[in-house]
Amino acid sequence: MTTVDRLLAEHAHVARLMRAAVGLRVAAVALGALTLGAMTLGKTRWLALPRPVPALLWLVVAAAAWGVWELQRRRRRLHALPSDVAHAIEQERCLRDGAARTLLEVAPQGGPFVRRADALLGVRLGSAPLAPRLRITTRRTLLGSVGAVVAIVAGAVGSGRTHSDGWRALLHPASAWAGTLLPTLVFDDPPAGLLRGDTAMLRVHASGRHVITVRTRATGGAWRDTSLVVRADVAAWRVGPLDADLMLVASDGRAHSDTLRLRLAERSFVGDLTVSARFPAYLGRADETLPGEAALRIPEGTTLAITGRASEPLRFVTLGGDAARVPLVISGRAFTGRFTPRQSGALSWRAEGEAGLIADLPAPLQVEVVPDSAPQVDFLSPSADSSVSPAGAVRVAVAAADDRVLRDVTINVWTRRSDGRATPPQARRLFDGGAPSFLG
Repeated sequence: MTTVDRLLAEHAHVARLMRAAVGLRVAAVALGALTLGAMTLGKTRWLALPRPVPALLWLVVAAAAWGVWELQRRRRRLHALPSDVAHAIEQERCLRDGAARTLLEVAPQGGPFVRRADALLGVRLGSAPLAPRLRITTRRTLLGSVGAVVAIVAGAVGSGRTHSDGWRALLHPASAWAGTLLPTLVFDDPPAGLLRGDTAMLRVHASGRHVITVRTRATGGAWRDTSLVVRADVAAWRVGPLDADLMLVASDGRAHSDTLRLRLAERSFVGDLTVSARFPAYLGRADETLPGEAALRIPEGTTLAITGRASEPLRFVTLGGDAARVPLVISGRAFTGRFTPRQSGALSWRAEGEAGLIADLPAPLQVEVVPDSAPQVDFLSPSADSSVSPAGAVRVAVAAADDRVLRDVTINVWTRRSDGRATPPQARRLFDGGAPSFLG
């Protein structure tokens, strides 16, 4: 092998090492930029950023790699040509400046003088490596590049565990743009058969998200947004009390769930309750309609008539308690009943319609029966026993009162003589009744 061949072989070896080092440096910068981009997008931050960001990060990575390549390419020109390596050999081996480079320049011409110069330079160089220090420097550069790549690869692997969604967004920018990168948002087993006034617990499966927004709209109302924190891939919250059908849509900023509609069923109820009282005839009191929601204080002997309606056809309806059991007659949705309470107590409702037991019932009917007390009669004068002559006269004043009304006031009068005999009693009506008191 001629000296020129050795110079060219040395150049080829150094050039390979330099190209490998430069390639590794470019790869390290590109991978490092990708890792930073994935960490920037990770932890669902890519959902809050503009849609083009994952794609734009690729342009940033490409620009960074190209900048490093261009910088290294310019620095590599020191050892890019055979003359550069020859110059480094001259400096390391203390040769005359230009000894190796001149030989490379005239080698293509050939001739005895070129062969003589080749042989003389070969003797000067010997069989040892032509540029050992250059080789060491180049290998160190290559090893440094390898170490940088290994460190960045380790960092990328670590970020893949902590920022996996960022890597997915970076590697699939189109899916990130369209919102199909993460699993679909799904409402979990929405409740059915809700009634007006009910509340409901809703759950949304939101894998990979930290926060979602749920838009709700009641019939006739405007859309409202609610932000929910996702825990263990599930966001849960309570809605209600509901007074209208409700539409819900969950969103993470990119993807949207199917629209969920909570339809309310009309609550079955018993209402339109009327309670009428017919008082005992001796009271002379007209019939009255009483408030069914308040306690009923009625005289003993009062008859109550009850009417009401339900929101659906009835199978049965009962009103009763410890005090009494009221017989009720059903006619479709309506019912009627009549009874005379004998004692005080609470009467509870129970009803069943075509759809089952009815929960919305009137309050228990509170009945207080006030027994009729005996009237009170007092003699105002004379105030005590007294004796009078047979021809004398006695003025008697009587006061009578009742808690309701007096039917009549009658005084019985008889005479007891000195011999002990008494005359038959004579009844004298003083008052024909119609008022709660009498004084006469």
